[in-house]
Amino acid sequence: MQRPVTETGVVQLCRYDLVLIDELGYLPMNRQNNHNLFQLIHALYKYRSVILTTNKDFSRWGDYFVDENIAVPIVDRLIHHAQVFMLGGDSYRLKQKMSGGSVVEVGQNLWPILGQI
Repeated sequence: MQRPVTETGVVQLCRYDLVLIDELGYLPMNRQNNHNLFQLIHALYKYRSVILTTNKDFSRWGDYFVDENIAVPIVDRLIHHAQVFMLGGDSYRLKQKMSGGSVVEVGQNLWPILGQI
């Protein structure tokens, strides 16, 4: 069973200028996970930078979260004042494996874009 995020835990994460949440949506979330994520995003909102990676389109977040009513305010806070990068295409790992090569270049170099944020 997941424990609730304590106020101390949220305060500790809010000390950082940037919080990275990687691969949201790959593992199922229960109600407590949803609540914890909302508390974290709410605390970071307007005060800290957040990078979030996911394979879920915003329109499908209601399916992913146990309660659609919590998905809406999370997405709202995440996209307000945000730069959203929608990256698509095939998996570079699959391309690499199928081609037998060691490195496969995929997409555009994002560092010049990210440096402007």
